[in-house]
Amino acid sequence: MKREVKEYKINNLIDYLKILKKHYFDMFRGHADGNWKLLPKIGRMFKLLEGYSDWKTFEDDILERFQKYAIQYLKKEPKNIIEWLVIGQHYGLPTRLLDWTKNPLKALFFSIIELPNPNIDGCV
Repeated sequence: MKREVKEYKINNLIDYLKILKKHYFDMFRGHADGNWKLLPKIGRMFKLLEGYSDWKTFEDDILERFQKYAIQYLKKEPKNIIEWLVIGQHYGLPTRLLDWTKNPLKALFFSIIELPNPNIDGCV
């Protein structure tokens, strides 16, 4: 079942809160530029890197290094690759994961915190 995404133009916090009250949304993600695609950090970085044939090889390499050095700081060892990716993502490691939130105000925060250009609209 394909769900259509409706776009709302919001100019202030009051309008944002009104839309949230009127409609139900499951998850949120804030972008400082509404033209950005939903692409994880590793996908955005990979184009800039040399020496790797694909993003998976790059991810394997940096995750292996992260595991080697991070394990000494963790209270318990992650059980699987997903747990390692989540921890790495939390500490800024480029991964295939995208951050989402159930909190619309957190998403709004990320849509305005680092505006690349005042003439570009952020989005949630």
